[in-house]
Amino acid sequence: MTGFITGAAVLVILGQLQGLTGIETGVRGSPLEETIDWLTSLYDLHLQSTLLGLATIIVIILFNKTRARRFSLIISLVLATVVVWGAGIEVVLAGEFADIVRGLPSPALPDLSQLWGLIVPAFSLTVLSVALRPGSPKITPIPIAATARPTRISPALARPISWAIFFKACP
Repeated sequence: MTGFITGAAVLVILGQLQGLTGIETGVRGSPLEETIDWLTSLYDLHLQSTLLGLATIIVIILFNKTRARRFSLIISLVLATVVVWGAGIEVVLAGEFADIVRGLPSPALPDLSQLWGLIVPAFSLTVLSVALRPGSPKITPIPIAATARPTRISPALARPISWAIFFKACP
């Protein structure tokens, strides 16, 4: 399970690199292709975005070591907002690149044509939520052979997770 969660964390981090550095590559593909294109576009680095993003990450890490750790994300967001506002840095607001609808959306039926593409991700998320929920019973290690090390995850959970990874159903 540790490798799975680490892989998901790496994918999340790789997905945030463009926003952190202000580099717009325009490539949409696998995370590896996007990362390679990002690395070749580092000359387009937006210094203000990068410094502000790194400073925000540092503030979060520092506040996580204090009594205010529960509020570290909010404190870092407020500090970053104050720095941007105080320095007069130009920012793109959400309303400038997307329509923001006022009020609640009207009820609508889901698009059933996408059902088959959502079955594997839904199944993998269900398995993960059952395996990782608080208060779930501990999985007893099952030795594979007399000399083998015990597994830390039930084979009944390992197979669906590996299928989900194979079919690229994970984030």
